[in-house]
Amino acid sequence: MGKLIFVKGEGGLGRTSGGNDHITGLVIYDNELPSGFTTDDRVKHITSVEDAEAKGITEDDYAELHYHISRFFDIAPAAKLYVGIFADANETHDFAEILKMRDASDGEILQYVVVPNLAFVETQVTALNLQLAKLEDEKAPSVGVICAKVSNTTTLPDLRTAGVSNLVSVSIASQDGDKNSYGAAGLIAGAIAKAQVHENIGWVAKFNMALGAEYDVPALVDGKLVKNLTTQQLADLEDKGYIFLKKYPGNTGTYFNDTFSCVVPTSDYAYLENNRTMAKAMRLVYSYLLPTFNSPLKVDANTGKLAPSTCSYFEVLGSKGLEEMERAGELSGWKVVVDPDQNVLATSEVEIAMQQVPLGVTRTLKVKIGFTSKV
Repeated sequence: MGKLIFVKGEGGLGRTSGGNDHITGLVIYDNELPSGFTTDDRVKHITSVEDAEAKGITEDDYAELHYHISRFFDIAPAAKLYVGIFADANETHDFAEILKMRDASDGEILQYVVVPNLAFVETQVTALNLQLAKLEDEKAPSVGVICAKVSNTTTLPDLRTAGVSNLVSVSIASQDGDKNSYGAAGLIAGAIAKAQVHENIGWVAKFNMALGAEYDVPALVDGKLVKNLTTQQLADLEDKGYIFLKKYPGNTGTYFNDTFSCVVPTSDYAYLENNRTMAKAMRLVYSYLLPTFNSPLKVDANTGKLAPSTCSYFEVLGSKGLEEMERAGELSGWKVVVDPDQNVLATSEVEIAMQQVPLGVTRTLKVKIGFTSKV
């Protein structure tokens, strides 16, 4: 019997999602460059798997990178991806490459997923956080995820201690346990690109990471199958702040466990979505306030302090970005206040106080259930 099968493609038109929250940078270390890259042009905008292959990233020659790009577009087909391929680090990573990624993307990248070529050590976290802090200082706030190379996940350091590296998260998720060759860099990059900034990529209703048989058997990067680990072993990894894939009883999907960042759990920035939300707010506020730089400031002639109209002007202008985020469902609320009691004639400085009320995340559901003789 004759048979005709259609397999519909995705991503061939190169369309991208609205806004820029989906724009992601994937940082890889490899001394061998695909044909579409050169030593002077190491960062490329990749629009699809086919585009990656046209630039020389084929499954035969660059299997791991091809795999990551494929998984990224499986999860977020309309997202925008930049791929940077840099020379292997010999002894340590300083991750200065993300500054080159920023420059090549004209500051578009909102999140960086980094695949080190060296075994994971805690100093990688502080090194990446240092580079991300530079971006924040340069008005391009972003977040970073390290897809750690680990030979034994039972001896991992605690990342949720007093050290402040809140801009960084660490994934120890691996390719499907039946294969277990690569980490899950493309998968987590795609999940972040798909998510709104306030969303936890472990949200069960939205972020099933199982792609058919792929990622149906979640594993850690050292080859351990998650299903073979005890509840306590998994809890210990979570307490230390590591992101991995897991399953829930009675459900066929596979999900990220949470979105820990490398800072104490009591921090306002203890989770990836907290940092993405703040980064977006900072970018938007900057874009609206930038035109006021070096502008005249009207003062109250009787006090020499800020005139009420000037205070209102900055309050309205400073609110615009936060209003956008609230309309998009990314903030619960906000408040912007400019105190008129500021001696701007002496300082030429205007202080604006902004407060944001974020959305919460349902990490624990407590259900009281029992029998009764009547209701």
